[in-house]
Amino acid sequence: IIQHPKLERLNPTSVNTLRMITVQDGVCVEIVGAVLRIGIRNHVDNFSAGGIAAPISISSGKVYKPAVSKKSGLFYKKHPETNERILGFEVPYWKETIEMTMEVSAIVPGIQTVGWDIAITEDGPELIEGNDNWNKDSFQLPYGTGRNHLLEKFQ
Repeated sequence: IIQHPKLERLNPTSVNTLRMITVQDGVCVEIVGAVLRIGIRNHVDNFSAGGIAAPISISSGKVYKPAVSKKSGLFYKKHPETNERILGFEVPYWKETIEMTMEVSAIVPGIQTVGWDIAITEDGPELIEGNDNWNKDSFQLPYGTGRNHLLEKFQ
C-alpha cells in the first residue's frame, strides 16, 4: 500500500491508517468512532505497538483533538519526529471513506461491531481489514471522554 502524500508527510515509517468503528443491530448501521492511527519509529501504526491515535470528526473528516500515546499517555498536536501538524489534519477522501465503511458494513450483518482499518491512497480509500475484536482502547483513549453511551442503544 502506498499511502496518500499527506499521510506520508505525517509519518513515512508506516502506513498511517484510519480505524472506523461501526455498530449495527441488523437494521441500522452507525459509525460510532473514527480514529487516525499514526506510527512512531515503527513500521506499523498500531496503538498497542507504540503508535499514536487521534479522533476524527465523523461529519468533517478533521482531527479535532491531539493524538495520544497508549504507552506514555502523552498528547501530540504535531508528530514528534516529522513535526507535521496532527491537530486539524484533514483526511483526504473523507466522503469516500464514509461511503466505503457503510458499504462494507452491509457485507457482515451478523457481526454487531467491527473496527475497519482503512488506508488512504492517492486514488482513495483502501480497505485493509475488518476486526470483530478490535482494540477498545482506540475507541476510548483518543477521545478523552466516556463513549459507552454510543453503544448502549445497540445492546
